[in-house]
Amino acid sequence: DINVGDDDDDDALTVTLKNVIALDNAEAGFDVDVDKDGATSFTVAKSQFSENGGAGLRIDFDATTSAPSLDVRVEQSSFNNNWGLFAVEIEFNSNGGEANVEMRNSLVNNNVDGDGVNIVAQNTVAALTTVFEKVTMSGNGVDGLFVDKLANGGAVTVGIDKGEFNGNGASGIKLDASGGGNSLVAVLLDVVASNNCRDGAAGDHNIEMRDTGGGGLTASLTNVQANNCRADDNIAINEGGPGDVTVTLDEVEASSSVNRGPILADGIEITEGSGGTITINLEGRVTVNDNGDDGLFVREAGPGPEATINGSLDLVRGKDNGSGLRVEVRRQMTITTQLPDN
Repeated sequence: DINVGDDDDDDALTVTLKNVIALDNAEAGFDVDVDKDGATSFTVAKSQFSENGGAGLRIDFDATTSAPSLDVRVEQSSFNNNWGLFAVEIEFNSNGGEANVEMRNSLVNNNVDGDGVNIVAQNTVAALTTVFEKVTMSGNGVDGLFVDKLANGGAVTVGIDKGEFNGNGASGIKLDASGGGNSLVAVLLDVVASNNCRDGAAGDHNIEMRDTGGGGLTASLTNVQANNCRADDNIAINEGGPGDVTVTLDEVEASSSVNRGPILADGIEITEGSGGTITINLEGRVTVNDNGDDGLFVREAGPGPEATINGSLDLVRGKDNGSGLRVEVRRQMTITTQLPDN
């Protein structure tokens, strides 16, 4: 357990952990509290943080007097079979500033009591950017990956390239930009997030993206499989504020969701709640079969001016659902789409 710096310290801090093994500790494998301003960077490479009583890796960055930066890079490391609330916990708390987290070629699996990776930005952090490449976050007790921007007025960007998020107790991937004015941009490429929602709780999904702050939500899903959620929608994308929603679907499969009590489970649900537009771009096949309720459900719950679906409806393949494609309009809205050829 390491404590570094103080709030008046603007000097840069660089920490490198390479070829580190932290196993079977009573609490965290590596736990650091950073109380300082200025630029701080952590690099973790070729290391193992597993079977610890707390987190495998915990970084708590707290600065309040200026706009600092936090840069965390994790490569070729594993964080498996830990018992804390999070296997990897990164918390960034500042007035302004930017946090960047990158994880590549790493495993975060079978952590018993909590999330695989939990990244939280609090206070008025200006930007939170996360990149994940060739990662596995499966079999964890709660979420596989949870990225959370709690406070107001920031941009959240998440990129995932080649990832597996399977068999977690709650959601496989949960991205939440819930503060006022926050925006969320998410790009998922070659991702499998299936058989999650093990605990059967409403609100758990294979993939969830949510922005209640009204800054807008943009999501691109390419070569994504998200099947067999046992509690709610396989994929849920929700803009709860007045921001616009743009979703691009290209070779996406979201089948076999299961209703849980009064919760009706869709294959894919895309909603806008307070006056923004919805744009759905169909660029490749969307397979939504055997879901508890609808295959693809698009809902404008507020006074949105327009919903646009670009691309042929031939690309949406859904059978044995409540409806294959359902669009729900609460107020006046225009829907433009290219109809099937036959």
